[in-house]
Parts: sequence; C-alpha cells; structure tokens
Amino acid sequence: MVACPRCAGELDVWLARGIHAPRRDDLRAAILDRSLHRVRCAGCDERIEVEQRVVYTDFERKQWIYCCVEADRADWTRWEARVHDDATRLLRDQSPLIGHLAHGLRVRVVFGYEEMREKLVVWEAGADDALIECLKIRAAAGDPRLALPGSHLVVDRIDASDEVGLLWFPVGAVAPELTIACSPDWLRDTDRDRTALARSYPELFRGGYVSFHRLLLSSRRTGVDRT
Repeated sequence: MVACPRCAGELDVWLARGIHAPRRDDLRAAILDRSLHRVRCAGCDERIEVEQRVVYTDFERKQWIYCCVEADRADWTRWEARVHDDATRLLRDQSPLIGHLAHGLRVRVVFGYEEMREKLVVWEAGADDALIECLKIRAAAGDPRLALPGSHLVVDRIDASDEVGLLWFPVGAVAPELTIACSPDWLRDTDRDRTALARSYPELFRGGYVSFHRLLLSSRRTGVDRT
C-alpha cells in the first residue's frame, strides 16, 4: 500500500523489484515511456511516482542495471562497489549455459527511473554512455546551471542524425525546465576524442556509476573542479 502525498488516501500499487526484459518487454516499454510505477490517486487524481529500487537485467542486450532511489545517491560509492561485486560473482560462478551472455555485460548503477531510462535510450542508439557523460560535461561548461548541486541532466533522445536531446531538471523538480539539443558533431567529437577523454575522466570508463554527476559529487568532497 502507498499513501497519496496529497490526500493521504491509500493506494494498492504493484511494484517491480526485478525486471528481466526478455520476459517482460511491457516493463521495458514502461521504463521508456516513463509510466513505470506511476499511478493516479482515485481520491484526488494526484499523479504519483512510487520510488522503488529495481534490478533490471537483459542478458541478450548485455545490460544489467541497479536502479536505486534518489536518497541512495549520497552513498553512491557503496552502491557502485556492490554492483561491481555482484558482477564479479556472476562471472566467477556463472553456469556454462549462460557464460556467453555474461561476456561483455554492461553493469551500471543509476539513481531514479529517469536515469535508468537514459541508459536504455543511449544503448538502443548504439552510443557509449561514458562518451555521453563527457558530452554532458561539454554542455555544462557552456551553461554552469546544468551542473548545479542537486539538479539532474539526462538524455531524452538520440536521433538517427546523432543529435542528442538533453533534459535539465532543477533541484527537486519533477518536470524539466530546460531542453537542450546537442549538435550531431558533439557526439562525433566525443567518439573521435575517446582516448583523451578516457585519460581525463577514467572513472567514467570503468563501469558502475557512469555519470558526470559523480564528478560533481567528488569535486564537492575534494574542492577540485572537474568540469
């Protein structure tokens, strides 16, 4: 049961704790159309998104995502270590029958459904999420608002032309305040400069928490500006 934050009415809501996409393509579609765990209160018609940790797996697409809740973000180092440990255990203890599925598995930890959706959009477009995060660094360098503490910058779309559409959510916002269209040249530039970018931002190319937000969190801890 979930309590409506507006009228305190109780809602009987089904929540997924684990999603194996090949078996539940409807749930993968719900992530992409932003309807996962979103309901309307029958009493006051309030639209509610229910936060829930979710493990998303799709071995056919080589994807494994730990989707944590926003409150977990401050402890991202622990969650990143956990997802790496679980991946190591999977690869070590794998059955010979799934060994080929584990090879090349992309393992990520994200915070919130929007970030989980972002990974699916990026990978479906055939893009490298580490390079996408570097593209965000370039965007934030041109508009410092995009790197404000507590705000969120996520990919909404990647077109066939390689134009990347970003959404920026201010602190605490449920709807984006800015939409940014990044020229196709930006994505091509990051691909061309992959070696230099991996040298400058190695933590983005190791898997786990692949997000430019980790650089912002780290810089606030150390006082070093990484953007």
